[in-house]
Amino acid sequence: MEKNKKIFVFFPNHQYHQKLGILAVTVILKSRERKSKQFEGVSQMGKGHLRRHVVVNRGSSAALALLAILILVVIVAGVQWWMKSHKPDPDTAENLPVWKEWRLREESEKPAAKMREEQPKLIKALEYDANVELPGTGEARGEVGMAISAEGQVFGNWHGNYYNSKKANCDIQGGAFEGKVFPGKIYRDEKGEDLSKLYFLARGKFMMHETEFGKGQYHIHAGDIYVRGWLSPDMGVSSEITITSDEKYSETFKWQVSRPVKN
Repeated sequence: MEKNKKIFVFFPNHQYHQKLGILAVTVILKSRERKSKQFEGVSQMGKGHLRRHVVVNRGSSAALALLAILILVVIVAGVQWWMKSHKPDPDTAENLPVWKEWRLREESEKPAAKMREEQPKLIKALEYDANVELPGTGEARGEVGMAISAEGQVFGNWHGNYYNSKKANCDIQGGAFEGKVFPGKIYRDEKGEDLSKLYFLARGKFMMHETEFGKGQYHIHAGDIYVRGWLSPDMGVSSEITITSDEKYSETFKWQVSRPVKN
C-alpha cells in the first residue's frame, strides 16, 4: 500500500492531467501572444522610423537639387556677364575681317554714338556713282551706286561687268546692300587720328553669272557683299567692297569719289 501511495503521488488522476495541460497550453499561447504584440509594436516603430528616414532623405535630396540649380544659375549669369564685359568695342576694334565686324556690331549693346561736331552734316540724302577697281591693277570690277540718307541710313547696289576676256565673261547680276553710319568709330592711319570722317558699314547678297566660252560651261557665284568706308566733311567717299561665299576666301575692291551726284 505504501508503494501504491507513492505511485499515486507521482501520477495524479486523469482529470488533473487535463486541467494541468490546458493551463500550460493557455500560458504558452498567452506568452506567444504577448511576444507577437511586442514584435508588432517594435515593427511598427521600425516602420515609422523608416518613414521618417525616407522623408528626411527626400527633403535633403530636394534641398541639394535646389542648391545645385541656384549654383548653376549663378555660374551661367557670371559667364554671360564676363562675355559681355569682355566683348571688343566695335568702334575701337581694328583689323577685323568685315564679316566679323558686322556680327560684332549686330551683337553689341553699345548705345548709338552721337555725331561729332567735326563730322559731315547729313542735311539731305547724298547719292554716289563710282567705278569699282581691283587694288594694285586698276582692273574694273563693275560699278557701284550708293546713297546716304539724312538719317544716316546707307543703301546701294553693285552691278555691271565683273570681268571679260577671250575665254570667259562674268556679269554681276545682283549686289544690293544696306547699312548705316557709325559716328563712334574714329579714322586712324600712319598720320594719326582724324575725327572729321564719318564711318559707314553695309551688308547684302551678290550673285554673278560666269560663262566659259571654250568649254561651253555656265557657273553661278553667290555669297555676301560688304561695303564699308568713310565720308569726309567735303562729302567725298573712300570705300571698299568685299565679297565672300564662305568667309574663308574673299576678294576686296576699292572705289572712291570726290563728291556726290546730288548735294
